[in-house]
Amino acid sequence: MDIDKDGYQEYQLRNDVLQVFVRENGATIQELDVLASNFNATNTLRRYSESYHEKLPYATTAAAGNGSIHDLVLAKEENLQNYLFLDQNPRVSWIDHFYGADETQDNFYRSQAKDGSNFINTRFHVDRIKEGIKLTASGRIWNLPVMLTKELTLTSGGLHFKINIKNTADHAIHGLYGNEFNFGLLGGNSPDRYYELNGDASTRCALITQSDESNVSQITVASEWENFGVSLNFKSPVRLWRAPVETISMSEAGFERVYQASAVLPLWSFDLKPGKSLELMFDLEVTAPLMQTRDENGEEL
Repeated sequence: MDIDKDGYQEYQLRNDVLQVFVRENGATIQELDVLASNFNATNTLRRYSESYHEKLPYATTAAAGNGSIHDLVLAKEENLQNYLFLDQNPRVSWIDHFYGADETQDNFYRSQAKDGSNFINTRFHVDRIKEGIKLTASGRIWNLPVMLTKELTLTSGGLHFKINIKNTADHAIHGLYGNEFNFGLLGGNSPDRYYELNGDASTRCALITQSDESNVSQITVASEWENFGVSLNFKSPVRLWRAPVETISMSEAGFERVYQASAVLPLWSFDLKPGKSLELMFDLEVTAPLMQTRDENGEEL
């Protein structure tokens, strides 16, 4: 099916826990629905330049001078132009990135990290497999040919991912491979929506926060209000970047920074000699309900 009428097919997978739509263009997840909560956990947006952004350098946080209040361009905080970032690609999930070894989390946050591959805009060959889907494409990393194979299969609690990167060039290829997920849980600074690392409640922090983490075996995004959590689980601990996706919007009160989503990027170092492959596997697990809201008699707690 082509649900967004862009000329590319989307493939639906569904079990009792979730529903996903996978795009053949880029081999990414366009939508991930938590069925028990009736909630699309990847409902995000892509940031574009807006005409009113041209006024941003002239914005002030307080009325000043002799000008009319109708002539003022107000902002809710200073230096908002430093947070005006535009997205290079759609904010979908399961996105493949290939970075140099010196790439930084700050560049990822600013949507300025330099991706050496073209897979995000590549049409993949799609095969249906048992309980899942397999996507394959030839592409280039820093202008060197590679073969990328991605498999997604349904599990009882969520999804299993398998990714194979094969160097088909005559030269070695090395750097960082990242797989990006974008989650839209609505409240960036709400106490009932948070990150949690490695199953440790003491690590909980707001979705608007950002960091460069090491030794991550699990990252969870949770919403107590919608009563679900989504976890990425890694058998071997990974390096992980996370960052908020924020827009600069204009309201009657002036320019303001608005939280839209949270970007999560597990990372793996790779050094592939000609003909060699790197195979990666990890899981996505849905917990719903996140909390028990009724007792054994059906009464609200």
